[in-house]
Amino acid sequence: MQQLWLAPYYLAMPEVLAGLELSDASNEVSITVENAQSAQKTIRLSGRTFEFRGFPTLPDNHQKTPQYLQNVTKPYWYEVDKSNGVLYVQFNAVAQMKAQSLAQFSAELIETIKDGEVNHLVLDLRHNSGGNGSILPPLLKALIYFEAAKPEGKLFVVMGRNTFSAAQNLLTNIDSFTNAILVGEPSGSRPNHIGEAGRFRLPFSGVFGLVSSQFHQTSRAEDHRIWIAPHMPVLPDSASYFNGVDPAMKAIYSVLDKNVDGLVK
Repeated sequence: MQQLWLAPYYLAMPEVLAGLELSDASNEVSITVENAQSAQKTIRLSGRTFEFRGFPTLPDNHQKTPQYLQNVTKPYWYEVDKSNGVLYVQFNAVAQMKAQSLAQFSAELIETIKDGEVNHLVLDLRHNSGGNGSILPPLLKALIYFEAAKPEGKLFVVMGRNTFSAAQNLLTNIDSFTNAILVGEPSGSRPNHIGEAGRFRLPFSGVFGLVSSQFHQTSRAEDHRIWIAPHMPVLPDSASYFNGVDPAMKAIYSVLDKNVDGLVK
């Protein structure tokens, strides 16, 4: 999943494409694209100096933007769909907001869950590539509280290739301590994984690199899974993206509308 997640970086580097013999020049590349009607067009792009601007994620399509792409720069937020009692929580970064800590946010979620309008909870981790894992326990407690307070409700967690590092740790704990229904793609990391990358510079070439210094054994010692697999596999697709449709939430609402049982581990 990391290859799917990070491939856009490397596909945008002419030097990498030349090294892989996918292009005959290190400063430009030709790309042939094809539409649904099989019409092709070749575009020649010139290379630019690489600049890290954050991990790859889907941008706003500026036409029909579904809910899950509207506030991706905000670390955490929620809203309640009163028509069906779904509490949608988007957790985009394991970081503290100045206006409201994650612990305060989690406490607010518990108060919202107590409201009779909330029947089901959806936690969206698709944009979350990690952060400070030490601040996660209050949010995990809020999810466990939901299951205790709403035994007839369903807890869904949406995940994908970008669910990584500290967000993977949260997902692993959710998978261990709740009956959450996992929706989307496989997660971006192993349940047990290395982390805490430190930066270094090679003395002669001047090339920078990263090396991990810790091993996170969030799961059991014998857990050798390369990811956490979803109970409901839902893959992103271009048609849904350009039409402003969230395929994961569409699948979740179809389950709730049909009141499908048996979707637990």
